Amino acid sequence: MQSQITIDAILQPWVTGKGLSVRFRDAFALDRNIPITDDVGNSYLIYVAPAIDAHHLISIGLTIFPAPMQTVKPGLKGVRFPLENVTLPELSTALDVLWKRIHQIIAEAGYTRTPNEATTPAPRLIGYWFNGFTDYDRQFPHPRILIKPNWISPDEKIALLHYLRSSPEFEVYRGLSCCRFDCGDVGHREYWDGVWAWPEGLSHYVECHDVMLPEEFVQHALTHPILTALRPPEDRPCDIEYWLGWTDRYRSAEPT
Repeated sequence: MQSQITIDAILQPWVTGKGLSVRFRDAFALDRNIPITDDVGNSYLIYVAPAIDAHHLISIGLTIFPAPMQTVKPGLKGVRFPLENVTLPELSTALDVLWKRIHQIIAEAGYTRTPNEATTPAPRLIGYWFNGFTDYDRQFPHPRILIKPNWISPDEKIALLHYLRSSPEFEVYRGLSCCRFDCGDVGHREYWDGVWAWPEGLSHYVECHDVMLPEEFVQHALTHPILTALRPPEDRPCDIEYWLGWTDRYRSAEPT
């Protein structure tokens, strides 16, 4: 019984750290499938067999059942990776490996996400800046208020920039956006990951001007694989309230 408590103590923070929802049913069952879901509608089962103590081996497996998608492989209903011979202290690391591999398979298999507006939240916009052309654009902050040198470690910054630049395309515009620090043109696209959406130039502000981003987004970007096969829905409603609310705390420094 003690070993099951130890397994739960490892699993619960791992699930929470991935931003997942979980129902721990039959918490002390010897063999169990733990159902979890993510914020874009994918469902998973984590299978755990018990360990007698921290030095004995346990068996784990992770199965993904993708959110409503169109796929080039209609017969592929779910993807499972079993992993044997894992010691209890290695459980969290082993799950991380499975997590990355299973999402790579989903991306490489040619899945195309088709979100349902009734069940999938509108993506949150981040990285949009003030200009004086329209009332809509005037509600956003100037990036100057978010400058904070060394707000992210060098290694995390490299990973974040890769995520910002390599995620799927969300929208393309005819006009170019200009850097608010007069560096020139910084792009004409938007990218997204199914949860967040941002302009092409956002990586420029992070890399060249030390502009910080919401911790919630950064952790999502650093812990989730890039879904290269992701496709935006035909209708593209977006949520700007999160970005406006998060930047409000820095508005006192905004230029007038």
